[in-house]
Amino acid sequence: MPRTRIKDIRRQELLRAAFEFIKRDGLPATTIGSIAEEVGSSKGIVHHYFKDKQQLIEHTMRYAHALRRNDLVGRLQSARTPSERLWAVLSIILDEKYLQAGYCKAWISFNAEAYSNEQLRRLQKLIHRRERSNLTHALRPFLSEAEARKAATSMKGLIEGFRFRLAAVPPPDFDSRVPVVQVLAFLQRRVPGFDQSAALRTFAL
Repeated sequence: MPRTRIKDIRRQELLRAAFEFIKRDGLPATTIGSIAEEVGSSKGIVHHYFKDKQQLIEHTMRYAHALRRNDLVGRLQSARTPSERLWAVLSIILDEKYLQAGYCKAWISFNAEAYSNEQLRRLQKLIHRRERSNLTHALRPFLSEAEARKAATSMKGLIEGFRFRLAAVPPPDFDSRVPVVQVLAFLQRRVPGFDQSAALRTFAL
């Protein structure tokens, strides 16, 4: 087994700290200096790993996306039926870990920043395309190709609405089951072959 280099460990620590900072304070407040202060280090140390703010943000969002992708791979490995595979994809998107105010704030802040930054815009398109592709692929056993793409786009819009709401004005009494119930209602209307027991085993509704 290859050894993990000290440099790689330190870089992961900085990425983890940067992502926690972004979730709390958003991208506009994220700078080399603010992350250095967050980890109790010097700006020179952070510059050693990331040449500027743009690179720090890009690599931090890649790091965050990789964490979610790894979670998805783990859930897909235990899925045995088309309904379980579809719900594995959706359960990651709807997981309370990824649908909470801090994470949504980081996601919406990243999307806003991408409008004026070509490098971040490419990453944004990649992440959106991958999420839509995962949903479309999981819907294909139930729907035609065209209908699967439409359903995936509709679900993306529904979920992005929750992300924006949680990022902008997080409700103090937000119930994480509400998005799950709405997505299940959508599946009942648009994907009649979906076995909802796959969802009920994951979420207590």
